[in-house]
Amino acid sequence: MVSCLPLRKLVSRQKRTRRRESHEPHSLEPLEHAPHSPTCCLPRAASESVQLPVELWLEIIRHVSDAHVLAQLMRVNSTFHAATEPVLYHNVKLETDNAIVMFAQSLSWGPHRPRLIHGLTVSTLITIPHSLAARLEPLPNWGVKGCKAILSANYPSLRTFTSNLVAILVIPFVKRHTHIEELHLMGHPTLQSHTWPSGVTATHKLKLPSLRSLTCPPRFLDGALDIPAALTHLSLLPLDSNMLFLPSASPSFRSQLVSLRVRLIRFSRRPQALRPITLDDVVASFPKLKYLQVDMYYSSQPYELRTDALLHWTAKRNPDRHTTAAHRLTVAWIFPYPPERGVDLVRAAQWHQVMKEVALNVLLEWEHLVERIIFKHTIIPRVSVALNEYRTGLVCTQEWGMADNYWNTV
Repeated sequence: MVSCLPLRKLVSRQKRTRRRESHEPHSLEPLEHAPHSPTCCLPRAASESVQLPVELWLEIIRHVSDAHVLAQLMRVNSTFHAATEPVLYHNVKLETDNAIVMFAQSLSWGPHRPRLIHGLTVSTLITIPHSLAARLEPLPNWGVKGCKAILSANYPSLRTFTSNLVAILVIPFVKRHTHIEELHLMGHPTLQSHTWPSGVTATHKLKLPSLRSLTCPPRFLDGALDIPAALTHLSLLPLDSNMLFLPSASPSFRSQLVSLRVRLIRFSRRPQALRPITLDDVVASFPKLKYLQVDMYYSSQPYELRTDALLHWTAKRNPDRHTTAAHRLTVAWIFPYPPERGVDLVRAAQWHQVMKEVALNVLLEWEHLVERIIFKHTIIPRVSVALNEYRTGLVCTQEWGMADNYWNTV
């Protein structure tokens, strides 16, 4: 068996990572407010500058991802401006009210800029009722006002859109951009509670024929979208029933999914399926599935995966049922850890031991359907486990580079 991770070393590494990330910029600032850079400088040291040929600088610009650096380079001269602007506006992330307002201003100063945008993220930290937001519109720095200006523009090159905004703003925007390939609606309450007309026909639903990846509440998937044949990656949040995993007379999108992520709520508003769901049901419902991630509610004690949490993970195989899969699954159990809880090494070790025990049981019983299991809990980063060659224990790998959007890259 694999021993627990070196927790003290891990805690020290995480602290260094948090300190480093706290100094990194994360959003796009308006170009017109970038400081003027009269010479070509790389941020190698505070007192150094690097003299490079313009041709080499233009090649470097193509590989720069820091928005603040790009904004400074854009102010050097017209040649740099022409090369930098498409890179800076290729993927725009607006995650504060200040950034939203200033970006809306930059669009008014450069009407051609929406054509440069391929990826757009518009998120606000505060979600309030739309009626109150409308009353606050006269405020010059009110983010929702900037959101309206941004979402009223057309983006002919847009391929990825991410937002946590209210449905009344998002839905009209999506209707106008039918060429979107990735749509991530990050669970605004209005999208979760909105009741889509039950009699809506396919001709009145959103049509996104190129949509490959989707994040949305189940109600949006069921009532608002004409599910395209191109959809292969799906993230549902939150999910309050395991009915999704029962075989259906009209499988719809299930037969085409390659990656599925679901987020469970703590208390279900609807009853669970009439019988426990097993991995046989998952493979029968999603025959092409390669990756299944379940985000579960974190509790102070190790979660009881054996009998709860969407699937009966450690259920025994039915000898009369012979299920085969196109690909053996990678299963992920993710328990988001509230940072305010601090570090508890004893609890982390308890969680880690339980995760390994359950993973070993699942891999032994369902080896023909499951190739490996990934889990994340407490302060531990993602860990990938698989059976060793003798089927007597686990081979454990720390997945330091596995990001939260891994489900979308499978």
